[in-house]
Amino acid sequence: MKPGPRPTPTAILALSNSWRAKQRKGEPQPPKARPTCPSALSPAARRKFREVVRHLESMDLLAKTDGDAVALYSDLWVWLQDCRQFIRTHGESFPTYDDDGNLTGYRPYPEVSLALKLAAQVARLESELGLTPSGRAVLHVNPENIPAVPSRPRMRDREIG
Repeated sequence: MKPGPRPTPTAILALSNSWRAKQRKGEPQPPKARPTCPSALSPAARRKFREVVRHLESMDLLAKTDGDAVALYSDLWVWLQDCRQFIRTHGESFPTYDDDGNLTGYRPYPEVSLALKLAAQVARLESELGLTPSGRAVLHVNPENIPAVPSRPRMRDREIG
Protein backbone atom coordinates (compact mmCIF):
# COMPACT_ATOMS: atom_id res chain seq x y z
CA MET A 1 0.00 0.00 0.00
CA LYS A 2 1.25 3.47 -0.85
CA PRO A 3 2.14 5.87 1.95
CA GLY A 4 -0.16 8.79 2.67
CA PRO A 5 -3.91 9.16 2.89
CA ARG A 6 -6.18 6.64 1.20
CA PRO A 7 -7.71 7.76 -2.10
CA THR A 8 -11.19 9.20 -2.05
CA PRO A 9 -13.69 6.77 -3.62
CA THR A 10 -14.72 7.69 -7.15
CA ALA A 11 -18.40 7.86 -6.20
CA ILE A 12 -17.64 10.61 -3.68
CA LEU A 13 -15.50 12.50 -6.18
CA ALA A 14 -18.38 12.35 -8.67
CA LEU A 15 -20.82 13.73 -6.09
CA SER A 16 -18.55 16.70 -5.49
CA ASN A 17 -18.15 17.28 -9.26
CA SER A 18 -14.43 16.66 -9.12
CA TRP A 19 -12.55 16.34 -12.40
CA ARG A 20 -10.67 13.39 -10.89
CA ALA A 21 -13.81 11.25 -10.96
CA LYS A 22 -13.80 11.31 -14.77
CA GLN A 23 -10.14 10.24 -14.93
CA ARG A 24 -10.59 7.07 -12.90
CA LYS A 25 -11.70 4.10 -14.93
CA GLY A 26 -12.34 0.52 -13.91
CA GLU A 27 -12.82 0.90 -10.16
CA PRO A 28 -14.25 -2.47 -9.07
CA GLN A 29 -17.88 -2.53 -7.97
CA PRO A 30 -18.64 -5.84 -6.23
CA PRO A 31 -22.21 -7.12 -6.47
CA LYS A 32 -24.52 -6.28 -3.57
CA ALA A 33 -25.37 -9.53 -1.82
CA ARG A 34 -25.51 -11.03 1.65
CA PRO A 35 -22.29 -12.87 2.56
CA THR A 36 -22.53 -16.30 4.13
CA CYS A 37 -21.57 -16.68 7.76
CA PRO A 38 -18.38 -18.77 8.09
CA SER A 39 -18.88 -22.02 9.98
CA ALA A 40 -15.58 -21.50 11.85
CA LEU A 41 -17.05 -18.63 13.90
CA SER A 42 -18.07 -19.23 17.49
CA PRO A 43 -21.78 -18.97 18.32
CA ALA A 44 -21.27 -15.48 19.81
CA ALA A 45 -19.32 -14.36 16.73
CA ARG A 46 -22.06 -15.74 14.48
CA ARG A 47 -24.65 -13.66 16.34
CA LYS A 48 -22.46 -10.57 15.92
CA PHE A 49 -21.90 -11.42 12.23
CA ARG A 50 -25.66 -11.57 11.60
CA GLU A 51 -26.23 -8.32 13.53
CA VAL A 52 -23.57 -6.45 11.54
CA VAL A 53 -24.84 -7.86 8.23
CA ARG A 54 -28.36 -6.61 9.07
CA HIS A 55 -27.01 -3.13 9.87
CA LEU A 56 -24.90 -2.93 6.72
CA GLU A 57 -27.77 -4.20 4.54
CA SER A 58 -30.11 -1.58 5.96
CA MET A 59 -27.60 1.12 4.96
CA ASP A 60 -27.02 -0.47 1.52
CA LEU A 61 -23.32 -0.89 2.31
CA LEU A 62 -22.96 -4.65 2.00
CA ALA A 63 -21.39 -6.69 -0.78
CA LYS A 64 -20.69 -10.41 -0.98
CA THR A 65 -16.96 -9.67 -0.77
CA ASP A 66 -17.37 -8.05 2.67
CA GLY A 67 -17.98 -11.41 4.36
CA ASP A 68 -14.38 -12.00 5.48
CA ALA A 69 -14.05 -8.48 6.91
CA VAL A 70 -17.33 -8.84 8.81
CA ALA A 71 -16.26 -12.28 10.08
CA LEU A 72 -12.92 -10.89 11.27
CA TYR A 73 -14.68 -7.97 12.95
CA SER A 74 -17.11 -10.37 14.66
CA ASP A 75 -14.31 -12.59 15.94
CA LEU A 76 -12.27 -9.64 17.23
CA TRP A 77 -15.34 -8.12 18.87
CA VAL A 78 -16.08 -11.37 20.76
CA TRP A 79 -12.45 -11.70 21.87
CA LEU A 80 -12.52 -8.10 23.10
CA GLN A 81 -15.67 -8.83 25.12
CA ASP A 82 -13.96 -11.90 26.62
CA CYS A 83 -10.96 -9.78 27.66
CA ARG A 84 -13.25 -7.15 29.17
CA GLN A 85 -15.09 -9.82 31.15
CA PHE A 86 -11.77 -11.21 32.44
CA ILE A 87 -10.66 -7.73 33.52
CA ARG A 88 -14.00 -7.05 35.24
CA THR A 89 -13.70 -10.35 37.12
CA HIS A 90 -9.99 -10.37 38.03
CA GLY A 91 -8.97 -6.72 37.81
CA GLU A 92 -6.22 -5.21 35.67
CA SER A 93 -3.19 -6.41 37.63
CA PHE A 94 -1.92 -9.12 39.94
CA PRO A 95 0.61 -9.01 42.80
CA THR A 96 4.13 -10.34 42.35
CA TYR A 97 6.24 -11.76 45.16
CA ASP A 98 9.93 -12.48 45.65
CA ASP A 99 11.32 -15.89 46.71
CA ASP A 100 10.72 -15.04 50.37
CA GLY A 101 7.04 -14.30 49.80
CA ASN A 102 7.37 -10.51 50.10
CA LEU A 103 5.25 -8.36 47.85
CA THR A 104 7.44 -6.77 45.17
CA GLY A 105 4.82 -5.02 43.07
CA TYR A 106 1.99 -5.47 40.65
CA ARG A 107 1.99 -6.54 37.01
CA PRO A 108 -0.80 -6.13 34.48
CA TYR A 109 -2.57 -9.24 33.25
CA PRO A 110 -1.80 -10.09 29.59
CA GLU A 111 -5.51 -9.60 28.84
CA VAL A 112 -5.11 -5.86 29.49
CA SER A 113 -2.65 -5.28 26.64
CA LEU A 114 -4.57 -7.73 24.46
CA ALA A 115 -7.79 -5.78 25.09
CA LEU A 116 -6.08 -2.53 24.06
CA LYS A 117 -4.81 -4.08 20.82
CA LEU A 118 -8.17 -5.67 20.06
CA ALA A 119 -9.99 -2.38 20.74
CA ALA A 120 -7.76 -0.61 18.20
CA GLN A 121 -8.38 -3.31 15.59
CA VAL A 122 -12.14 -3.34 16.23
CA ALA A 123 -12.28 0.47 15.93
CA ARG A 124 -10.36 0.37 12.63
CA LEU A 125 -12.67 -2.30 11.21
CA GLU A 126 -15.77 -0.45 12.43
CA SER A 127 -14.62 2.59 10.50
CA GLU A 128 -13.75 0.53 7.41
CA LEU A 129 -17.17 -1.13 7.41
CA GLY A 130 -19.07 2.12 7.98
CA LEU A 131 -20.21 1.28 11.50
CA THR A 132 -19.15 4.66 12.93
CA PRO A 133 -20.38 8.17 12.04
CA SER A 134 -16.98 9.20 10.68
CA GLY A 135 -16.72 5.93 8.77
CA ARG A 136 -20.10 6.58 7.12
CA ALA A 137 -19.12 10.15 6.27
CA VAL A 138 -16.68 8.97 3.61
CA LEU A 139 -18.94 6.28 2.14
CA HIS A 140 -21.28 6.81 -0.80
CA VAL A 141 -24.77 5.37 -0.66
CA ASN A 142 -27.32 5.38 -3.46
CA PRO A 143 -30.28 7.33 -2.00
CA GLU A 144 -32.84 5.43 -4.14
CA ASN A 145 -31.99 2.19 -2.30
CA ILE A 146 -32.65 3.55 1.19
CA PRO A 147 -36.24 3.29 2.40
CA ALA A 148 -37.81 6.63 3.23
CA VAL A 149 -38.71 7.37 6.82
CA PRO A 150 -42.33 8.49 7.02
CA SER A 151 -42.64 11.98 8.41
CA ARG A 152 -45.34 13.30 10.70
CA PRO A 153 -47.78 15.76 9.16
CA ARG A 154 -46.98 19.34 10.00
CA MET A 155 -49.49 21.39 11.99
CA ARG A 156 -50.25 23.71 9.08
CA ASP A 157 -51.01 20.71 6.82
CA ARG A 158 -53.75 19.42 9.10
CA GLU A 159 -57.36 20.38 8.58
CA ILE A 160 -58.93 22.29 11.37
CA GLY A 161 -62.48 21.34 11.72
